[in-house]
Amino acid sequence: MTGDGVNDAPALKKADCGIAVSGATDAARAAASIVLMKPGLSVIIDAVKESRRIVQRMNSYAIYRIAETLRVLLFVTLAILIFNFFPVTAIMIVVLALLNDGSILSIAYDRVHYKDQPEAWNMRLVIGMATVLGVAGPIAAFSLFLIGDRVYHLGHPQLQTLMYLMLSVAGSMTIYLARTRGPFWSIRPAKILVLAVTSAELIATGLALSGILVPRLGWNWALFVWGYAIIWFLITDRIKLAAYKILDSAKNQGTAHAGPPEPSPAPGRPEAAGTAKPAPFHTGTGPGEPVFHDSSDCPYGQEIRRDGNDVPGDDGRRQCDWCARHPVSA
Repeated sequence: MTGDGVNDAPALKKADCGIAVSGATDAARAAASIVLMKPGLSVIIDAVKESRRIVQRMNSYAIYRIAETLRVLLFVTLAILIFNFFPVTAIMIVVLALLNDGSILSIAYDRVHYKDQPEAWNMRLVIGMATVLGVAGPIAAFSLFLIGDRVYHLGHPQLQTLMYLMLSVAGSMTIYLARTRGPFWSIRPAKILVLAVTSAELIATGLALSGILVPRLGWNWALFVWGYAIIWFLITDRIKLAAYKILDSAKNQGTAHAGPPEPSPAPGRPEAAGTAKPAPFHTGTGPGEPVFHDSSDCPYGQEIRRDGNDVPGDDGRRQCDWCARHPVSA
């Protein structure tokens, strides 16, 4: 519902989404859910796009937050019950929580690709993926714990610092896994997200190396933890892809896409028999010409593969891989 006058206020208030256009009265603005600041209705499209980006960011945050809570809770609890040993101290848990919370705040500014269809919460997918990531973490942590305890016989203070650094570094890397449905590199993260995550990891490493708040750990073990965390990060990324295939069998187009949906043939046309060709989206695009546009403009919802397509076209548009491989005449 759109409106601009006092008489539109009740309808704007009652509507699922009331929109007060530019120049609307104060009563209409107060009753509306969205207030347009520019003339015309085209800005509604921008509002829809931004709202879908927000949903994607909230989805990434929910998956990460649940996964991280499961990871720390399962590891600490099982270590106490099985080995009768506290793997991290209370101050380590506090510092770990502060660094994780500080880095995840940057997810609000992350770069995401929204769906072309209306967004809806899929709690089965969110809980399922968070559980997969949350269970993979303790497996990696216990493997490192056994290496330090049974193979190298580290003292309990150094072993606690070793596990703290592992939980902190691997936990921060989990953000990159939670934010995409495809491989972690499928969508380039925002600079502020990379800065926040890297800063948290470096602070945790600095605390372990300097002995501030935690028992001191040597450089060799710190480097070993980083290498170990990166290897498990790559393994978990493949596990995540397999889990998405199982949990999201419909392969909804979202933060990462496996391919474009099939175009529906128009009734009464000869192509309806199974040889339908999609209509060109940009007028004047001829066969064999590279198609440049923003990912949100692609009628097939295919996201841009940024690796190899980092040269912008006209008006900053970039080449769409799928459209370039399937050219159509105007």
